[in-house]
Amino acid sequence: MSDRGGLGEGLQAEMRIRLAEGPSAASPAELEAHRYELTGLLDDLLDDLAGAEDPAELVFIACRVLTRTAQPALLAGRHWQGSGKWLLRELRDHDAELADRLTQALPVPARLAAVAHEVLDGAGGRLWDGYRVTDPRDP
Repeated sequence: MSDRGGLGEGLQAEMRIRLAEGPSAASPAELEAHRYELTGLLDDLLDDLAGAEDPAELVFIACRVLTRTAQPALLAGRHWQGSGKWLLRELRDHDAELADRLTQALPVPARLAAVAHEVLDGAGGRLWDGYRVTDPRDP
């Protein structure tokens, strides 16, 4: 097959530019949803972290806090999301120092909480009282 008229080459060039620009800015509702979830997570799961005695439970709880902390950091920074290893790679690309602090804090609940609170503050702060999700079909 050949690229007649350079259409394929032009599309590839355009997609490289769009990829480099990053995603569009998050909507206020999207950012609020992440802030709300992280606020609840910090209230509930960090208590679970402090009281957990089973090392396996600690790992699962800490991983959820880590993931839910990385996502709004990337969202607020207009950076691509990811999952698994790609979440870490995207976070490192966006803010390597934050990625290091977050991963190093993983085994220490108080440090993990401090980094999560920092990210939450940077994304607009805690969101709990008065937050309401409405059905977009029935405003």
